[in-house]
Amino acid sequence: LLLLVGWRGEPGVKDEPQHIKQGKVTIPLFDSMRIKNQILSKDKSDFLQQLNVALEYIRETNEPFVFIIQKETFSDYKLQTPNNNALLLDRETAIKIIVSSISKNDIVVST
Repeated sequence: LLLLVGWRGEPGVKDEPQHIKQGKVTIPLFDSMRIKNQILSKDKSDFLQQLNVALEYIRETNEPFVFIIQKETFSDYKLQTPNNNALLLDRETAIKIIVSSISKNDIVVST
């Protein structure tokens, strides 16, 4: 399992206040769970080497590996064709559906 985790609230990088605490503990959290992790390089040649090492680790250990993605690691991408799928949910509609389906006794944890 290869995980790509965006590093919101990265120390020293301006971000929204709600992400600051999580940013400080992102790497220590994975370390405390003994999940191998690494900050993904913004340099393409380093990235390919990192990817090969991570995939080899996953194959040999059958354990997950996390790449932590810093702001501006990837360039912006504009869709070539518009997404006109009328079946897609927007965030607000999805939240309304979820909230309407839980009871007062349910415990909900989310970020």
